[in-house]
Amino acid sequence: MKISKQARREAKSLFRICVVNGLLDDNRVRQAVQQVIAQKPRGYVGILSHFQRLVKLDIARRTAKVESAIPLAPPLASGVQNRLTQIYGAGLSVSFAQNPGLIGGMRRPSWWTSTTLIEKPPGSMPPVSSWWPDAPIQPINSSRQ
Repeated sequence: MKISKQARREAKSLFRICVVNGLLDDNRVRQAVQQVIAQKPRGYVGILSHFQRLVKLDIARRTAKVESAIPLAPPLASGVQNRLTQIYGAGLSVSFAQNPGLIGGMRRPSWWTSTTLIEKPPGSMPPVSSWWPDAPIQPINSSRQ
């Protein structure tokens, strides 16, 4: 469904009204939605759908998910949460999760396996000589016989 420019403007105006001191107020959001549903102005479905999108984006912007390979100790977790709050301000929702797929604090890409260099199709990766000119590795013949 295409949302008109007027509906976008009205949704944005509603969203600005619902923001208090830089944070989205849940009660104001509920009241705004109830009033739009009660009044049913022209294009109210478009207004509500764009308003919902703006609210979702704001919630996502104020959400942090901290992943670690092992569970964080409570003092460390509260320290991380306090530091994130100092950096990004109040209203930040922080969740902690354990992810054994993390290696050294980095998320491993889904395509990364121990045989990645061998199984990649030819031309998909730059040749080793382009980034390591004195490489002792010989190129792998991709045509298997």
